[in-house]
This record gives sequence, structure tokens and C-alpha cells, in this order.
Amino acid sequence: MGELLLVQYIQIRFLKELEGSINYKYFIMKQIAILFLFAITSTGLHAQSNFLYTTKGEKIYFTERKHQVIIRAKTANEAKILAADTIFCSAFTRGYDFVIATIDTFKVNLNTLKQRGDIEDVAYMLENSNGALQTPTNRIYVKFKQGNAPQEVIDYIGLSNSVEKIELYNPYQGGYLITLSAKLGEVLQICQALFESGLCKLVTPSFLREIILANPYYSDQWGLKNEGQYRGTAGVDINVEPAWNITRGANIKVAVLDEGVDLTHPDLQANLLPGYDALINPPGGANGGHFFNNAHGTACAGIIGANDSITGVAPNSKIVPIRILCSAGPVGYGEDIEIADGIRHAWEIAGADVLSNSWI
Repeated sequence: MGELLLVQYIQIRFLKELEGSINYKYFIMKQIAILFLFAITSTGLHAQSNFLYTTKGEKIYFTERKHQVIIRAKTANEAKILAADTIFCSAFTRGYDFVIATIDTFKVNLNTLKQRGDIEDVAYMLENSNGALQTPTNRIYVKFKQGNAPQEVIDYIGLSNSVEKIELYNPYQGGYLITLSAKLGEVLQICQALFESGLCKLVTPSFLREIILANPYYSDQWGLKNEGQYRGTAGVDINVEPAWNITRGANIKVAVLDEGVDLTHPDLQANLLPGYDALINPPGGANGGHFFNNAHGTACAGIIGANDSITGVAPNSKIVPIRILCSAGPVGYGEDIEIADGIRHAWEIAGADVLSNSWI
């Protein structure tokens, strides 16, 4: 505390001397950088610092979920080995080098994991006020205020050594995607420093989120035509047959944004258009194909446009498979920027008329 008071005292003395001079703005920015670095090195990432600013300057807080961690392995092969390590209660890979794991906090903690030679970085998963699981990645999305060049703001705040790449991601709204070289546990603090500089309208990480796949029991659906199966009331369905007298979906493109589609499925092949894989460092799959036993996207595509041994709601429509997530059972993980990339491809490149998002 004494050191911080000393820094503040020195600031006041210099501010009185510099105020009104041409170097005043640059001095202020350097002081922000000094205090930002001081905060990281002296306090670390504590629960009270797990927050983001809204565009109105309000704080959104997150809670560390101590029994779940995200790990960045040094190589893809080490990620696979880590996911099978019996030290974890459960674990699975996400992308080439990330592992999401559940730990026994009586046996394992963040410090013991950081000491392992096969782990590049590790952080606790975070939980928002609604209980949803999410964690920052090393990519952040920033909208700078008019007149502020991205690289100049980064330099002023002293973050140049923490930035790997700056790219214009959304030319329509002036949004930039910044790739960081910082540790996962420092990403929220970097976002805070950018917003607190007063030079940015919006700063948010591209979160990796837990996504619940809607209706995993697709094999039990009776909604197209209810004939009383499962002791239901016959006729209580979506009444699709009269609709087919009007249209079966001809000339309509439906983008299925999900965990990919089985591109060889006989009920779908005739209706599939070229797809897209929005995942960064995706495990397996391409052109919107699925990975391993991820079947939810295939089920959704079938409900929409199957046209062989089973019939979808719009059997003459065309399906654009877009992979935005990988799953482990009924739960998947999708990153914000990948989901946005998939949506943008659907309407801007593929020209889809309908976007199917069967997840929450």
C-alpha cells in the first residue's frame, strides 16, 4: 500500500509541472500503463478483479469455478495425453491445444498444474451471474472511439508486448480483433485497462462458452406426424403435410450453425451445399463436417432437410453446414468470435435465407 501511495504522490508532483504542456496526454497514458503493470505484478488475478465493463461503464462480475480449469497444452499431442490423465475427474480437448478439465480440489489446484512441464498455461473457468460457464481466450474484441488508432492506443497504454496481432474484424461497425500473447488469467485485466483509458467504446474477450445443445433426444421426436406413439394424442403435431401443398422449401438455403454435419449421410447428401468450418485449430472435419461422434448438427439438418429414408420439414431445401462448436455429450463449447464468424459466413458468403441455431 505504501508503494502505491508513493507512486500517486510522484504523479501529483509531475502532473502539476506538465499540465497544459504538449506532453501532458502522453504522460497520462504512460501513468495508466505503469499502474496497470503494477496491479498485475503485485496483486495477481483475484475474484474482485474478475469483471468487465459494459458500454455504459457498468461492471459485470464473474466467479471462479474452482473445480473446473482450462488448460493450454504445449502441443496437440500433449493436449490429447492431458485429456486422458487420471489426475482429472474428467477432461476433453477443445481445438488442438486446449483441454477443459474437472479437478478434485483436495488433490489438484492451479499452482500444481502450473508446475507441470506439459502445460503452457492454465486458469479457472469462470461463471457469470446466470450460472453459465465461460472463460476468456487470448482474443479480444475492441471498438475504439472515433479518432483513436488501434496501434496508438495499444502503445499509449503500454500493451505492445502483450499484443500479437490487430485485425479489422467488423468493418461495418469498426470492430477490431486483437490476439494477445498474455496469460489467460490476465485477459480480463487487459480489457479493463483498455476501457479505463477512455479511448474505447467496447472491450470484451472472445469467450469460450459452455453451450447446451437444444433437444439432444432427437430420436424421440414425434412432432412431424403424431399417430399416438409414446401414448400421445394423435394429430397433435406441427401439421406439416398441408404445408407441403404450398412449399417443400425449394430454392431456400438453410445454414445449420452447430457442431458440423455428417457430409456422407444418405438422407442429407442430395441437399448439402458447400459448408464452412469456423473453428480455429479444428480437430478433424472440414467444409462443415462433424468430428468423431458429434451428431447434433446432423440431427438438426435432418429435421430440416432430410430427403431419403426419412423426410425433413423442408425436404427440398438446401443445407449449408457450418461448424461453430465441438461437444462432449449434450454440452458443447463455442468461442464468441467463431460463432460470429460462422454467422457472418452464413449470410454474407453462403447467402442463406434461414439460420438454424439449435443451442442455448
